Amino acid sequence: MNWKTMLLCLIFASTVSYGFEWDPDYDTAISSGTQADIIRIFKFAVEFNESNKKMERPGAYHEVSELLELYHGLILMPAYRQCVQILSREDDENLAKEMLKLLVSYENSADEELSTRFGHLYRSNPGLIEKCMRSFDRRGQKELIIHLESAWGLDKDLHQDEVYKQKVQKLKIRLKIKTAAPIGTTIK
Repeated sequence: MNWKTMLLCLIFASTVSYGFEWDPDYDTAISSGTQADIIRIFKFAVEFNESNKKMERPGAYHEVSELLELYHGLILMPAYRQCVQILSREDDENLAKEMLKLLVSYENSADEELSTRFGHLYRSNPGLIEKCMRSFDRRGQKELIIHLESAWGLDKDLHQDEVYKQKVQKLKIRLKIKTAAPIGTTIK
């Protein structure tokens, strides 16, 4: 058994008592890296993250959040990077929608890489991202816009790209989304 499978076994063991349902396909999704495998990894991360948010037992959130962080770093982020590469070249709506669901679930995440890679993907394939964003409710759309704005503020290349800034502003207008501060505003 490799270390990734062992990690998933630990995650599974820790979530059984919390009512989280395990899909046997998750453990095979780790190594092959196809679009279907990446989608399974994303779905697991979203389900696990959402169930983690609903923990009622004192201390349970902290126990499981450590496992979620391990999953995030060792399994999810490599799949996320691969997803961004694929979607930069291809229009795979199913993969894009699952990635967007992941970003919405990871609202308020401190992981800057999620936003910056999403920003670069939006810059390279805005049509796909905009099309998939339309399938989300207002809250989801707003969260995705926040990720795009964060990417602009975090990444030097995106920060200097006026076309990116204008695309995000136009997208906000088309979707009628307002955020705390318009892109390009320095908050002091």
